[in-house]
Amino acid sequence: MARLHPDGRALDPFVLGRSLLWLGVLASLSIALIVLDQTHRLQSAESFAARIFTPVQALLTQKTDGMFDFWSTIGQITQLREENQRLRGEVADLRLRNAELSRAEAENETMRLQLKYAQATPRFTLLPANVVGKDLHGLDDFVQLDRGSADGLLPQMTVVSPDGYLVGRILNVTEHRARVLIITNPSSSVAAVVSDKDGQAEDVVDGRLHGRLVMRNIPQNVKVKIGEDVYTSGLGGNFPKGLKIGQIATLDSSDVQLFQQAEVAPYCDFARLPAVEVITNNLPQR
Repeated sequence: MARLHPDGRALDPFVLGRSLLWLGVLASLSIALIVLDQTHRLQSAESFAARIFTPVQALLTQKTDGMFDFWSTIGQITQLREENQRLRGEVADLRLRNAELSRAEAENETMRLQLKYAQATPRFTLLPANVVGKDLHGLDDFVQLDRGSADGLLPQMTVVSPDGYLVGRILNVTEHRARVLIITNPSSSVAAVVSDKDGQAEDVVDGRLHGRLVMRNIPQNVKVKIGEDVYTSGLGGNFPKGLKIGQIATLDSSDVQLFQQAEVAPYCDFARLPAVEVITNNLPQR
């Protein structure tokens, strides 16, 4: 009786015989290899195969390791980039915090100076103001304040730095702003005096370009020295007496000249002036 296929068809005897033949061959080879391995007769073949395939295996391993290293490096670069971006963000935050702390420290220092000067000069009524604008490089040197007529400011009021050095006088005001003519402006003149143990040298301190001051008519009979202080004299009533203007920086004195001439270095650093005090109770008499 013929054998049937699972689907009901009759199996081909030729195909069945060929399959059984191959199965027998494979079984015989397997048994032969097991016997040869047990009797150590495959060592030469194994050694030959090892000599052939070991370099190939080493080459493949090297190439594979290289690919793994490449992708590992790509991953590390990506990680480092992300870490770098995170650190940049932290540095930016720290810089911002440092700037805020520095600004707060500067404001506190300004307030300490203002309080100290107010306590040292009870004769003055002082109104603090912030500098919100300035022009220090032209013919019209000025600073602008964040207070104006709404705060009681008037033209001609004297303005000093937080530590009491002369800045200038108010030129004009709006409701919430005041423009200050600073003493280095070429149109500024301040009656001044140089105190000395041998006497007093009275003159006018004139503003000059590039932040300079000059005294042109110091009497020859008064011995003025470099480094001496220059104060407001109070003459004319435009400025209160006794405010520090600056210090004698250079001196031009000659016997053939009628007067000595001195360059005065202002005490106030206008480029770094964050705030001022306005003296509101010393207007010039009209």
